Amino acid sequence: MSGILLENARVFDGVDMLGEGLSVLVTGDRITEVSDGPIVAPGARRIDVRGRTLMPGLIDLHVHAYASHVSPAKIDRADAPYRTAHAVRMLGHALDCGFTTVRDIGGGDWSLSRAIQDRLIRAPRFFYAGKMMSMTGGHGDMRDMGERQHISGYCRCESMNALCVIADGVDECVKAVREELRRGAHCIKIMASGGVASPTDPIWMNQFREDEIRAIVGECAERRTYVSAHCHPASAIRRCVEFGVRGIEHGTLMDAETAEYVAEKSAYVVPTLATLFALKEAGAQLGLPPASREKVDVVFEQTLLGLEHMRRAGIKL
Repeated sequence: MSGILLENARVFDGVDMLGEGLSVLVTGDRITEVSDGPIVAPGARRIDVRGRTLMPGLIDLHVHAYASHVSPAKIDRADAPYRTAHAVRMLGHALDCGFTTVRDIGGGDWSLSRAIQDRLIRAPRFFYAGKMMSMTGGHGDMRDMGERQHISGYCRCESMNALCVIADGVDECVKAVREELRRGAHCIKIMASGGVASPTDPIWMNQFREDEIRAIVGECAERRTYVSAHCHPASAIRRCVEFGVRGIEHGTLMDAETAEYVAEKSAYVVPTLATLFALKEAGAQLGLPPASREKVDVVFEQTLLGLEHMRRAGIKL
């Protein structure tokens, strides 16, 4: 028998504390035995946990491995080698913190995934959504008001911003989805409301038309995958779920009525409280522009109430 035998462990199974001084045998990718006595496992690698807590690996469903700064403009200017170096450091740190699975919900790509699969870098299991999809003037359009040049769509020189692609109208949306799925994306992320980091759209703004969202959802259904949507206001959340979106990212301004609807439709919400609190507490230090800090204040005031609405409605978080 081979495998790994973890001894003298305080075991938490994700729901209950099972006890202290336990032994856990892992064979291949399965836990095959948990015991409060000695486990006979010839040939197994033995590790004395020394009373530390042994628990299932953590999962982070909302990361951006290439996001090397809070300013999208600085992320773009850093260029690919710098962003990749940041991703290597960030993913290794996540693994050291106990995260064994992450979902990169905007920016992650096949190249980074392949590097992880080939064990070129230390990282958790990695799922990615490819480039986030935004309409012109949406949360993924990072141009300031004075900028005219539009380089965020697909073209022969692959010119787009680091994390997003701009798509307007059903045809462009369908093409963008197909391209990201061709590149191996496990799901598709759309920007369906205003956001904090984008310079020209208010938080309350709904984004993408109904026919665009339904077209994106339809393409994903044909690929047997799903759409997740960046949404802050309740109106954006409601319409996205109505149009077939499976997951809501943030959901900070959720109201009670919308929470009930989301729960009824069995959609999921991924709250991002850690990010919001970090931006509230250290946004200025991190270089977040004043306009973005004002947006943080708007969502921060209501996010805990929104979370309470989700809890009461029984939304799957």
